[in-house]
Amino acid sequence: QEQAKLQEERAQLDLLRQSLLTERDERDNRRISETTEAYERRLQQERREMEERLQRELEEKEKLLREVERRQQMEQEGLAAERERSKREREEELRALLQQKDRETVEREERLRAQLEQEREAVRKKEEERIRAEVERKMKIEYEQRMREAEAERQREREQWEKEYR
Repeated sequence: QEQAKLQEERAQLDLLRQSLLTERDERDNRRISETTEAYERRLQQERREMEERLQRELEEKEKLLREVERRQQMEQEGLAAERERSKREREEELRALLQQKDRETVEREERLRAQLEQEREAVRKKEEERIRAEVERKMKIEYEQRMREAEAERQREREQWEKEYR
């Protein structure tokens, strides 16, 4: 009979453990999703800001380029070859600058993604550890409670047996 009780208690503990693990998985998934969404929003916001900044810089460069072109037109007579060379250099500088800004943007996005992944992993590990500790604590409390109940039952049976023996 005690064996049957122990088996039933073990089955109940297994069910409780499965329930807690499922709950933990659901909470983990929710937290990871929330963290991911927050980081993705932040990444999008930073990307938008960077694109706006690059657009402003591009507009400033285009304005400078138009000014250079205007000046070149005024000096057109004897300086056509010099103006053309200067214009090409300026365009090449602008192109190089824009390419550098693009590379910086890509590198920043990659760093942010890597950081996001590291933070996600840290959050997930921390939450797993917290949940594992909570499950162990609850299982220990339940185990101790059942042991006390079993001891109390044995004590009652012993007292009953002693009454009957007398």
